[in-house]
Amino acid sequence: MASPRDRNGSPVATGRRRVAVFDLDGTILDGQSSVGLVLLLIRKDIMTMREAFPVAWWGLRYKLHLPHGQEAVRKRIFRCLAHRSVEEVDEIVDTLYMTYVAPRIRAAALDTIDDCHRRGIEVWVVSASFEPIVRRAAFGLGIDGQVSTRMAVVDGRYTGELDCRPVEGVEKLVQFTDRADERYGAGSWEMTAAYGDHLTDVPLLERAQERYAVDPDFVLAYTVRRHGWSLLHWHEHVSPGQLERITEASPSKRGDVADDLANRDPCRTDTVPPTPGPEAEANRSG
Repeated sequence: MASPRDRNGSPVATGRRRVAVFDLDGTILDGQSSVGLVLLLIRKDIMTMREAFPVAWWGLRYKLHLPHGQEAVRKRIFRCLAHRSVEEVDEIVDTLYMTYVAPRIRAAALDTIDDCHRRGIEVWVVSASFEPIVRRAAFGLGIDGQVSTRMAVVDGRYTGELDCRPVEGVEKLVQFTDRADERYGAGSWEMTAAYGDHLTDVPLLERAQERYAVDPDFVLAYTVRRHGWSLLHWHEHVSPGQLERITEASPSKRGDVADDLANRDPCRTDTVPPTPGPEAEANRSG
């Protein structure tokens, strides 16, 4: 691994592993992967238009930066994929990635991920989205780790039920912290930067040393202004050359890719209060 460096290329002295955390939908991806998945399920006659209508309404509310919850959408998607094999779902997700997700990856997000790697910073994506979608995106973008919402698997088939708590709000920080502690050791890592677009990303942003809001909703934008966090506008999608790079290999065609489902890390089914981040410390002291 390259020696840690700052944005100017100068070596950084640190005894801990540095990690940058990105949200997926609305941050790395210009849009919602769940909407793309529903459109694909309709084309494959796996979901009916009647079942899809609430998802379309949810997607419109997201676009307009209105309050939107993912639970109802998640339940409909999980219900449609219940009892389908892991292999079948992986094929569906690979098609989704190639046709919907990859072309909508923001060029600046990919550049930032590359810059983190050049500076010796590991990159994780932490998302409320369905685990196979996030795993596929993480593979294509060369991301080092991921935390996402999982559906239970029994005898090689999805059950339609959650395997652990959804990775949203405070659970983003709780579950990422658990996973990072398992990989690096408690106290052996630090969150150098966090990138998000929605109010539910605030727990992660507060914990990071550098906080970046990417085209945020109006509630997060208010929080950004109030706390003096950095505001980013990432509009351009990946170039044809970048698109070719992030779609050149599929995990299903790579024999050296570990079976993530067979080697899943354990996750909490209860909510654990997160470690106070820099924001909370500042509030307590000031």
